[in-house]
Amino acid sequence: DHFSFHAGKLEAHYRSLASDVGSEAEVSLTELSMQCAQKMSMVSIPINMSISLKMKPPFAPLTEDERATRVDLSISRIQILIARCHYAQIMRTLEYNIGEQDNFLRAGNS
Repeated sequence: DHFSFHAGKLEAHYRSLASDVGSEAEVSLTELSMQCAQKMSMVSIPINMSISLKMKPPFAPLTEDERATRVDLSISRIQILIARCHYAQIMRTLEYNIGEQDNFLRAGNS
């Protein structure tokens, strides 16, 4: 079993700015839809989302708060259909990813 995501348009922009200004990134995704392996639509209306990041370099002579990454996230209203088979797939996926003995994302295994 699997979930399929389809996007109408993906845009990504990254700018590295001079000196201690840092960098900015913007990503937008439009017309995102989701289906299960049985081709059942899981979102009633396609989703639009965008994220904007502003990052300062870690070596900038600023306070910790001034160096903190700023994130602006926007997601359109969404309605998700989760059937019994979807719930089972979500639980299997979580069990596989979290319960894996040699998970490379865990500290000490990277």
